[in-house]
Amino acid sequence: VFTLKGEVIGMGKALMSAREMLEASKGVAAEIHRVIMPPNTYPRSWRGKTRRSDK
Repeated sequence: VFTLKGEVIGMGKALMSAREMLEASKGVAAEIHRVIMPPNTYPRSWRGKTRRSDK
């Protein structure tokens, strides 16, 4: 798995074929087995869904 800048993030096993990845608009494409990129290389921007309070 690489960033758009070509930096290696980690290694894993593909869960979809190349054709399935090209046709999919979302989903899990790989199972990550080893993370290579050091922690805090990028700021944490991906977070879980936040709950909205309905008033």
